[in-house]
Amino acid sequence: MPSLSEKDDKKLSLSKNGRVVVIDDKWEETENLIKSLARLGVPCCYFDGSMDSLPKAPLKGVRFLFLDIELGDTVSADNKSKASALAARVLKIIGKSNGPYFIVFWTLHKEVIGYVLDYLRPKIPPVQYIDLEKPPRTASKDEKSILALTKKIEERITDIGAFRLYVAWESILNSAGIDFVNNFSSLVPLDSSDNGPKKWSEGTSNLFHKLSETYSSDNLTDPIAKFKNACTLLNQSFSDTLQRFTQKKLCLPQGFDLKAGALDRDVISKINTALFIDFSYNLNASTGAVFFISDDDYKNDLQKAVFKKNTAPPEVQLCSVIVTPVCDLAHNDKTFNRKAEGKDVVSHRIVFGLCFVSPDTNNKIKKMEAGDARFLVGPFWHEEKSKIIIFHFGTLSESHELAQKNTPVFSLKRELIYDLQSKAANHVNRLGNFQLKITEK
Repeated sequence: MPSLSEKDDKKLSLSKNGRVVVIDDKWEETENLIKSLARLGVPCCYFDGSMDSLPKAPLKGVRFLFLDIELGDTVSADNKSKASALAARVLKIIGKSNGPYFIVFWTLHKEVIGYVLDYLRPKIPPVQYIDLEKPPRTASKDEKSILALTKKIEERITDIGAFRLYVAWESILNSAGIDFVNNFSSLVPLDSSDNGPKKWSEGTSNLFHKLSETYSSDNLTDPIAKFKNACTLLNQSFSDTLQRFTQKKLCLPQGFDLKAGALDRDVISKINTALFIDFSYNLNASTGAVFFISDDDYKNDLQKAVFKKNTAPPEVQLCSVIVTPVCDLAHNDKTFNRKAEGKDVVSHRIVFGLCFVSPDTNNKIKKMEAGDARFLVGPFWHEEKSKIIIFHFGTLSESHELAQKNTPVFSLKRELIYDLQSKAANHVNRLGNFQLKITEK
């Protein structure tokens, strides 16, 4: 993990992504800390603790919180009242979707710390905390003081290597983004003339237009659609940069090791969902989109093909997934449009499947997915249950109405839908292998 001095990749690093927050009503007592952090490239947000100075909405991704126990209006309060007021301020800054964070309490009054944690743990529990004396105003503004601080924090989280891993990965993500923007923006040189910035911006506009044109040969008029097409190629290129940075600079943190351990079905389902399923609120009828369908006759016929007699699980839902290639959707000349309710709509290629609660044993799942004509997705987490889908390639067909009249429930992410498409294409033309086998007499 990159250290502040970048000499030892396994040392702890405070976040360099603006994810350090300091709460103290006395700026003069935190000024040196903040300036020292800034000198080392660690930006932070400072709040004086007054309620009207706090952000209107909680911040996201705060990893280190420096919290002064005694703020101006809490000095004379009893411990519980003081802790309640502090917790209220923390909840205004750190929301439920923040992720893991670490608290540095500037106090030696552990009894107050305990009350603060009692308020926070049911809502946004920190991964760990440390109580320190506030550094004196004369603290040196150099790397040594910060390294001493990070060493104390490091000692406190020696057994929580996962936290350090996420902080390091976020730093890699930030570094990769900076490197990518630097390299890509320099494709259009910025000269020193008075008109240089304008020419650079116009050149970048030409560059993005070319990216959009490369992604889709259609003469799009919608500037937002053109821009998104260009960004699609940009994102694909950035993923390679991120992978390169990860391989070269991300180290296994001290105190963290990859150990085998049992994970129950629900946990595995949630991991699969995070990796391969997209539940975004703005999904549309595009490649990978999954729809739930009401058609009992089709469902019954597909159940007979997938399950043996009387072995179908309860509460089976008929579904379909769009397998139309992404490049087809990007080029009008590759899509086939049909009329539906007086409008031209895309004729999608789809594969039907059955969605149901995941069986309780792996053997049952393996029996269900047996055969080249089936593609299993899951187990994944949906509607507070572990579920799987079995798609049947024999149902590969066309639909120009189905995807237009329904809203996707979720979408399969790129790697999973590409695998499904590849296997579906193979199913369309399988030569088979008819070599003779030697049998025992």
